[in-house]
Amino acid sequence: MNEPAIPIRNIYYMLTYAWNHLQDAKIVNLDAIPANNLLDVLGHALNKYVLYLSRRGFELDYQPNTELISGVKGRVNLTQTLRGLHMTQGKTVSTFDDLNPDTLANKIIKSSLTVLIKNENLNKKIREESRSIRARMPEVKEINLSPLHFYKVKFGAGSRHYKFAISLCKFISYNSISNQNNGSYRFYNFERDERRMSLLYQDFIYNFCMRELKNAQVKRSYLKWDAYSDTDKGLSFLPRMETDITIISNIRTLIVDAKYYKNIFSSRNETQKFHSSNLYQLMNYLLAYKHTQGHKVSGLLIYPHVKGAVKHRYNVSGFDVGLCTINLDQEWTQIHKDLLSIFTEHLE
Repeated sequence: MNEPAIPIRNIYYMLTYAWNHLQDAKIVNLDAIPANNLLDVLGHALNKYVLYLSRRGFELDYQPNTELISGVKGRVNLTQTLRGLHMTQGKTVSTFDDLNPDTLANKIIKSSLTVLIKNENLNKKIREESRSIRARMPEVKEINLSPLHFYKVKFGAGSRHYKFAISLCKFISYNSISNQNNGSYRFYNFERDERRMSLLYQDFIYNFCMRELKNAQVKRSYLKWDAYSDTDKGLSFLPRMETDITIISNIRTLIVDAKYYKNIFSSRNETQKFHSSNLYQLMNYLLAYKHTQGHKVSGLLIYPHVKGAVKHRYNVSGFDVGLCTINLDQEWTQIHKDLLSIFTEHLE
C-alpha cells in the first residue's frame, strides 16, 4: 500500500517540533549517528543529551535520609537508637535532608537508559554508550516506569533543561514493549501506525505555525453550532467543533486541517477524489467561524505527499479553499521552506 515516505530523521524533527523542543534538539548532532531505525535515532539523541546534562551537572535536591551516624543530625529516631544501644558509642539513628541527585527526573532518565539498553534492535554502539552513561549515575535509584512518573515530574528554573530528555524518555518508554520471559524490550513500529502518525503530524504542523509564523496569531478555535433545540437546550449532544489550526493575520483568518493518510485519495467508480469527510468538516468550520467585518476567512487542507505533489485552490460557497500536500521525503531545510511558502501564500 502507498503511504507517505518520511525518512527516520525527519520523523525525529517532527517529534521535536511536536514536543516544542527544537532548540534543545539542535544540541544533538545526527550526522555521526550509526542509525537505521527510529529507536537508534532516539537512543542516540537521549545519550547525547544526557551527556550534555552531565556536563552541566545533574540536578540535585534534598532527599530524606536515615543513617546511623556519630553525634546528632536532623531528627533522632530514639526507638532505633536506644534499641541498638548506639548512644553508648556516641551514635544515633538520625533522619536528615541530604542533597543528592536521586530526583524523580534523574530516576526517569536512568530507568529509561535501562529500557533502551534492553531493547533488542538497538545499535550495539549506541547500547554501549547508554551503559557508559548510566554508570555515571550510581547514586540514582531505578524505578519501574509508569505514566504517573512522567505526570509527576516537575520542572523548575534550574531543571528546565531536562524537558527534552524527559520527552525522549517518555516516548522510548511508551513505545517499548516488554518481553515477560527474558526481560528484554521490543520497540513499537511507531511510523507504521497511521493513527499515531496522524496525531504527530497534526502537532508538528500546529507547532511549526506557532514557531515560524511570526506575524500571525496561531491557536485552536472552539466553534459554536448555528443550531437550537427544544429537547437539548444546551446542545450538549452535538459534537464539539475544534479546528486543528486557526491562523489570524492582519487581513485574513486561515482555518487549517492537517490530515495524515496512507492514501490522500478515496476511490469510487475508479475515480480518485479527496476524502469527502475532510472537505465537509472544513466547510463546517468555515461556516461556523464568526469573523469581523472586512476580515477574510479561508480554509486549507494539508496532507503529506504520497505519490506526487498536489496543489489546488477552489471557491466553495464563497470561501477560498486550498488542498495541497507537503513532501516530507526531502531535506529538512526544504520542508521548512516549502511549509512557509504554503502558509504565506494562503494568508495573502
